[in-house]
Amino acid sequence: MSRAVLALVSLALAACGGDSSPAEPVVPDPVATVLRVSTQTVGLDAIGASQTVTATVGLDAIGASQTVTATVLNQNNQAMAATVNW
Repeated sequence: MSRAVLALVSLALAACGGDSSPAEPVVPDPVATVLRVSTQTVGLDAIGASQTVTATVGLDAIGASQTVTATVLNQNNQAMAATVNW
C-alpha cells in the first residue's frame, strides 16, 4: 500500500512541474486621461538660446480665433497619438 501512495505522490509532484520562466508582465492599453490645450510661442532669448513661452488664451470678440495645440496624455502622463476634434 505504501508503494501505491508513494507512486501517487510522485505523480502529483511531477504534474506540478512546468516552465520555470517568469510570466511576462501584462501591460495595459493606453487610455486617454488628460487633454492639455495650450498656445506656445517659440523664439530666441537675448543670448540666442531657444525658449518656449506658454500663454493663456483669451477671446475677446465674436468670431475671434486663436491657434492652440492639443496634447493627449495617457494614464502614465505620457503623450499619446490621438485625434482631437473641436
